[in-house]
Amino acid sequence: MKKIRKILGLALCIAVMASFLSIPSMACSFSVTKQYGNIATTTYYTDGRVITTYSWDNTDNHPSVSYSALYGGYTHSGTLYKKTWTAGTPVTTNYTSGSITKTVATAYMGNYTGDLTNSNHYI
Repeated sequence: MKKIRKILGLALCIAVMASFLSIPSMACSFSVTKQYGNIATTTYYTDGRVITTYSWDNTDNHPSVSYSALYGGYTHSGTLYKKTWTAGTPVTTNYTSGSITKTVATAYMGNYTGDLTNSNHYI
């Protein structure tokens, strides 16, 4: 009987200490897939210049993105990596006057996959 009381007392003591110390438990993680778009606009000028701009940070170099999501009351975060991408049909606009002869806009869609983890679960 004394052994059982000691064990229960020790278990209660550990539980109380853990609640004050906020000891992290095993991290929770899950996989996500997201799509991100980027529009490339190429402008052709009458003086021969050709300039391409992008809607996402003015670059087409996005091999990975940081991502966070709220799940179960906790913020989960991680890095998503580009797995595939597709290009839409280019849309051309021709100009008859001014310094621009035409613009060509192409929409790209990137598929990103990765794991989000929350290491802030506590016991």
